[in-house]
Amino acid sequence: MKRITTLGLAVFVALSFSCSKKTENRSRAVITFIIGEVQTFRNNVWGNAEMGSDLYQGDRIRTRADATVDIQIGRSVVRVKEKSEVSLATLFMDRSTGSENTSLELAIGTVLAKPKKLVKGESFMVKTPTAVAGVRGTMFMVESNAAKDTRVEVVDGRVQVSKRIAALENIESDSVRDSEAIKKIEAHVEESSVTVKENEAVRVGAKEVANVNTQVEKVVEAVAAVEEKKPEAPPVEITKVVQQIAAVKAIKADEMRDDRSLKKEFEEMKLVEIQAPAKETPVEKGRVEISVKPESALVYLNGEMVGSGDLSLEMVPGSYTLRVEAEGYEEFRKDVVLGSDRPLKEKIELARLRPLDRVRWNLDVSSPVKEMAYSGGRVFVATGEGVLMAFERNNAAKAWEKKTGPVISGLALGNNALYFATADEKFNAVSMDTGATLWSEKLDGAVIDTMTAVVTPAAVYIATTKGTVYSFTLKGSRNWKFNAGAGIFETPMLVNNRLLVSGSDGKLYSLAAQTGREQWTVDIGAKFRLAYQRGTLYAVSYYGAVSALEMEKGAELWKKELADTFITSPLVFENRMVVAGLKGAVTWLNLDNGSVIAKKALGAPVRNSIALSGGVLYISANDTLFAIDASGGGVQWKHQVKGRISTSASIVGNEVYVGLENGRVVSLNRNLERVRR
Repeated sequence: MKRITTLGLAVFVALSFSCSKKTENRSRAVITFIIGEVQTFRNNVWGNAEMGSDLYQGDRIRTRADATVDIQIGRSVVRVKEKSEVSLATLFMDRSTGSENTSLELAIGTVLAKPKKLVKGESFMVKTPTAVAGVRGTMFMVESNAAKDTRVEVVDGRVQVSKRIAALENIESDSVRDSEAIKKIEAHVEESSVTVKENEAVRVGAKEVANVNTQVEKVVEAVAAVEEKKPEAPPVEITKVVQQIAAVKAIKADEMRDDRSLKKEFEEMKLVEIQAPAKETPVEKGRVEISVKPESALVYLNGEMVGSGDLSLEMVPGSYTLRVEAEGYEEFRKDVVLGSDRPLKEKIELARLRPLDRVRWNLDVSSPVKEMAYSGGRVFVATGEGVLMAFERNNAAKAWEKKTGPVISGLALGNNALYFATADEKFNAVSMDTGATLWSEKLDGAVIDTMTAVVTPAAVYIATTKGTVYSFTLKGSRNWKFNAGAGIFETPMLVNNRLLVSGSDGKLYSLAAQTGREQWTVDIGAKFRLAYQRGTLYAVSYYGAVSALEMEKGAELWKKELADTFITSPLVFENRMVVAGLKGAVTWLNLDNGSVIAKKALGAPVRNSIALSGGVLYISANDTLFAIDASGGGVQWKHQVKGRISTSASIVGNEVYVGLENGRVVSLNRNLERVRR
């Protein structure tokens, strides 16, 4: 096969030809078989496909559920299966020699390819977002799923499968493209291609290809910096990069499926004799000339892709929204008008996206951060010196500041108010907008930092270290109070109109939320924290016991002893529980029986509660914040700050906030890839 960069350019060579129905230097493509709902996209409009109709370079084909379409391209046949979308990227025929070059872009779904026997100088390729499959006369299947994983299965002949590296296709500078470093990477990508033989299959992993692409992007940027003679240009350790790329096994062998049924389907794909196309009445059109850099950039008109690179099209006059995008570049968008006598000409060069830094901002609040919470575009911080502050999350600008006295509980949010307890044993509500005090009530006992108020649209609940549980209205009037007879050091839990309260004597109380009436009490035997899911309570004790309790009466369903000490609440989601302890280990357990699914050592005690967002756990261990796959997978990233993290992570969008003991509030980016507008 040719080098990947050459292949990437070859796909779009013929896009400079008009999409009008000319016959010179074009392989004829005709629909020869249809079942179900099939659509074609041309002149910026989706329309129903018809048997016997011609297709042209740049046309797209989309199949609905239970639909199939066969396309005869020259003397080759392609079958597009259900729920698929394919673009006819290249339909080129040299009229003087009869040599054909065909390239298909499979965005998603499945195609069966049965190309003719190719001779020297001819090519037939199927590309997906992550792979390139090139052949010389064979029968093969290509699949691309929503995650962009690619699967290639060969029924007859051989197929050469390579990783598709967007960073190589996006190189703009000829000097960078011709550099020794890039040539070595291209050579490695070519050498790492796999020949798939008859009755064999391979899978190309999207994550692995993305990993390689990231490595190559760094090399391209470094080479570009050297070529531009930038003083801060980093050294290009090409040998090391190639070794790192080689270590990523993106193409792996896979199991063949039902070989007999697939062969039978290929036998059904037969060449048919096609009549010469009938002459059609010409439709008035306008000329579109668009030149874009990088050449791999995709061009969209009114939301539909019309091609890539330099385009020369004829389209129906009208108003269009022009959009151009490429991986690793800023998006371009512009409203344009095309007339039959008013051609559209645009030259567009996309600006490169730069990766985000992990730290968005790092703010000094001059006192240890005791508690922190996020809501409504603001971050709320309580300091060790008794000051409550509100900051705008975008730029860390201070919205307001209030002297409250030492805040000794967690910060609870709801009803546009902040709820917290102070060292003078008062329970307070202040406005989130201005910081003004809404109301304050004296409590019987203190509320410590492991406890936070429970806020609903109708009431607020709080418990004290003397064992008193309160329910207040939103205006501060007391609904009821209950005395548990032992100190309460953990936040109560509200479930199905029940308030569950854990006493320091190891007893669990179920109270009616509206009246405070005791419903039942069970003795768990030690200080513990709670979680709830689908009718079951899950308790984690300070001494390492994890148990599941039936909700109605508190009966024990199972119990598991873990060799750790826990001061944070368990996290329950899907069919698993996650706990993290002072020995620095994170443990995943099966909710059905408490069996351990996975365990990961973080190397330092976990003292703050775990946060879950978007399938990722955010766990702090001393001065390091970890982002870990919630399923029990690996560490996505970790970031060390200058000081011990004293709060749980607050998460919104791409932002993560943590407070530090040394008086700083840090805002981090979850994902370092720039988000497209």
